[in-house]
Amino acid sequence: MIRTVRKRNGEVKDFNKTKIARAIFKAAKACGGTDYDIALDLTDQVIRYLEAKYSDPVEIENIQDAVEKVLIENGHARTAKNTSSTVISVRSPGRRIPSLAPPST
Repeated sequence: MIRTVRKRNGEVKDFNKTKIARAIFKAAKACGGTDYDIALDLTDQVIRYLEAKYSDPVEIENIQDAVEKVLIENGHARTAKNTSSTVISVRSPGRRIPSLAPPST
C-alpha cells in the first residue's frame, strides 16, 4: 500500500489519491470529458500499477509516468498529454512547457 510520496524537492508527504483523480479529471475536462467516475477508475488503475512496481515512498515522477501510462493504455492519449502539462505547470510554476502546436508563421 502506498502511504507516502517523495516530492521533487525531496520532501516526503502523505499519499493522496484525490490529487491524482483531480489531475486526471482536470485534464479530461480540457478535452471535453465530464465523468469524474472515470477519473476515479483510472486513478485506481494507477494505484494498482504503482503498488506492483514501487515501494514506499513513491517518487512523484513515477506517479506522473504511471498516470500517463494508464491513460494511454485506456485510450485517453489526449488526456494524458493534458495531464502531463497540468502536473508540470502546477508542480513547477517556474518551469516552461514547450508548445505542442506548430510554430506560427
